[in-house]
Amino acid sequence: MFNTSPWLACLFRLATVLACAMLVACATNPVTGESQLMLSSTNEDITIGRQQYEPAQQSQGGQYVVDPQLTTYVSRVGQKLAAVSDTPNLPYEFVVLNNSVPNAWALPGGKIAINRGLLLALENEAQLAAVLGHEVVHAAARHGAQRMRDNMLVQIGLAGIGMGLADNDYRQLIIGGAALGAQLITAKYGREHELESDRYGMEYMVKAGYNPMGAVELQRVFVQLAQGRKSSWLEGLFASHPPSQERVEQNLATAQALGGNTGKTGQDDYQQAIAYLASKKKAYDLADQAAAAIQQGNHAKATELLNEAIAIEEREALFHSLKGKALEQQGQSKAALASHSRATELNPNQFSYYLHRAESYQSLGLNEEAERDLTRSMKLLPTSVAALQLGQLAETGGERAQAAQYYQEAARAPGNIGQQATVKLARLDIQSRPQRYIEVEHFQDPKGPLLVRINNRSPLKVTEVKLLSTVFNEQGQRVSEDAWIIDDPLEAGEQSRFYPIKSVYHLPAGQQVRTRVTGVTSE
Repeated sequence: MFNTSPWLACLFRLATVLACAMLVACATNPVTGESQLMLSSTNEDITIGRQQYEPAQQSQGGQYVVDPQLTTYVSRVGQKLAAVSDTPNLPYEFVVLNNSVPNAWALPGGKIAINRGLLLALENEAQLAAVLGHEVVHAAARHGAQRMRDNMLVQIGLAGIGMGLADNDYRQLIIGGAALGAQLITAKYGREHELESDRYGMEYMVKAGYNPMGAVELQRVFVQLAQGRKSSWLEGLFASHPPSQERVEQNLATAQALGGNTGKTGQDDYQQAIAYLASKKKAYDLADQAAAAIQQGNHAKATELLNEAIAIEEREALFHSLKGKALEQQGQSKAALASHSRATELNPNQFSYYLHRAESYQSLGLNEEAERDLTRSMKLLPTSVAALQLGQLAETGGERAQAAQYYQEAARAPGNIGQQATVKLARLDIQSRPQRYIEVEHFQDPKGPLLVRINNRSPLKVTEVKLLSTVFNEQGQRVSEDAWIIDDPLEAGEQSRFYPIKSVYHLPAGQQVRTRVTGVTSE
């Protein structure tokens, strides 16, 4: 029989989305003044941005805290631009993230971040204003909300963001509602939105007193780097803000229309603001090399590089965390624990430092301490890897119900971790609820016996299935009952061949049979 339920469900979702769209179809773009379809209000944008800002920062390495004056400076420049924007009343915030990948992003509601890797690539305050002004327009023009609208209309899910993970990038591991922020900051903007943000961002620059040529210089640098195919750049800003010669030319025309090469460039101010970060650039380069060495399995080399980095900047928690990972992989759990603990001392607000320290705790048999750190990491950013480990600890402690809850959370994630959690959940659950995983189908052979076929819907190999077949008469009274066993192995997701029910050769008219699974043996 043709199953229409998936189609009906899809049509129902689409109808719901379109119905919602009709209610908000007359929204006006605050920047351009044009009408546009929206599925959320400005207040809802603000709520989304507020809820997703912290998780998005956590997933990208967390805030850069070694030099808080740098964030103060960036925020001051950003607020100048926000004040002259078309939506000055949005709750704008600006942070610097501890991430070497050159990138910047904006969430709905004016929540904006820029990576230290991008700051080191800029030369003056006008270029910084070009980056931040561009992101202010994305927020002011509600481009993030429009991307959410587009995603809903085409039913794009949150799983499988499709970008590789750097060591301090955990987007594909995020579970629950926090996954929305990961989608928003990595989704690619369309050509129209990029040109719109360039144009109005330059207008904001001029209103704030900056030289609009900073935006032209910025795009020229981006185009050159894109042609050079520097991988870190391609993974960062270019992924969501693709550069092009068209944008250079458009920005040049806009700058000329706005008065040309006039206004503040601010090279001295900018160089003074990033002086401390620039003086530690070698340390971060060494740490990036160490992270690559860890991924390649060269943990001794990573430790050597990180010792050099720490000698240059001892107060950077990231260096100590990476060193802890390298030491752990070399079997030096006590030394690794010391490094991880130093990381949490230097920055107690970054989830990944607790996540990595928990691994060292578990290696040393300190499960209670590991559980505490994993729980803390989940509060800062819920991830599938922490949920999986918490499930394993709960199962080891005999807390099967708690373990099942954690496995269910972890199973939401794509990839290997989600698969592991699915298997562990099934293994934990299949004994108490075998009917959930093993399906029984009846078939009456017109010329032979009553048959059953077993479908293994679990991710486990099943070696034995215990069954109970009961026959009922027209009045629903039990006529006979037979307990029997099928011991043919079934791989995960496999359908078995047909088996006769020995106690019922042919089902008489008016009678019914029910076969249920009473037990399963699995590997």
